[in-house]
Amino acid sequence: TLEQNDIPKIYIINGEELKKCTSDYNDIIIYLWSPKCKSRVCYSLNLLQQECDKYNIELFIVAEYYDNQLMQVNYNIKRPIFGIDIKYYKTNLTSKYVSKFINDLTLKNNIENRFLYFKGGNFKKEFETIDDVIKSVKIKTS
Repeated sequence: TLEQNDIPKIYIINGEELKKCTSDYNDIIIYLWSPKCKSRVCYSLNLLQQECDKYNIELFIVAEYYDNQLMQVNYNIKRPIFGIDIKYYKTNLTSKYVSKFINDLTLKNNIENRFLYFKGGNFKKEFETIDDVIKSVKIKTS
């Protein structure tokens, strides 16, 4: 049996594989996490999980790049963090593999925000902040 410590913290995945996971849930947010980001649109993973739990939104976190120190933290999140498969995308340039990943996931080329909202496996909208997500999802589900 696997002990809690044996479960990998990072799963390497491509956009098409992650998109398949989204069809199993009604409301999903995929958060593009930049581990060292300090801007107002970058959030604590623990806070995001709390907010998503409050409104029954499934949270998937995708790291834009690997940061050894920040990937070792035990976040209070329900799923492992997903890492983008740079071998699959045949580049280690962050801007290139992130845009290819997002395109595979959403079938869109011009995504500019960190929050990607899916409903029943279909990409619906991008959001800049968690507050924008909550407002939109609450309106639709209430």
